[in-house]
Amino acid sequence: MTLQDVFDLAKFFLSLKDNDGREEMLVKCCNLAYRSTAQGYLPLYFTETAALTDGELLLRDLSKDIVAIKSVTDKNGAEILYKLFVDRIKAGAPEIVITYAYLPEEVELPDELDYVGGKVDARLLAYGAAAEFCLIAGLYDDAAVWDARYALAVRAAQRPKSSLRLPARPWRA
Repeated sequence: MTLQDVFDLAKFFLSLKDNDGREEMLVKCCNLAYRSTAQGYLPLYFTETAALTDGELLLRDLSKDIVAIKSVTDKNGAEILYKLFVDRIKAGAPEIVITYAYLPEEVELPDELDYVGGKVDARLLAYGAAAEFCLIAGLYDDAAVWDARYALAVRAAQRPKSSLRLPARPWRA
């Protein structure tokens, strides 16, 4: 999925015409929906191996902007006890494998998004972008409608697949 997919769908939802001067604002709204979805609702996870210096790892040394830590293990997969500070992690191993939720960087129009093959699709992000666009433009009633659609799409994406199964019914002879 690309930002172009989200942009085109949001533009269709909002009935915007080509070259009407609001494309840059809509791109910013698409990025806002993308980043807020990753930060608050459907996190993106990244795993990397990091060497600790004096038992500490500075969070700024990680390759992506960290939002929350999912797990810290050693290179064999055993859980490691760690202490999280504002700017660093302390652990008792010289090297750790850290899995964390991250905040994606802003992207430009033809670029790929980090959501690949998951439950997040262009429609969900376009709903969020349309809500943000209407809010900025002062169309508060339209913003409420698009925000409600966005919230429903997020809830549907958060729902585990197993909860959609119906119980087996007995056969009757």
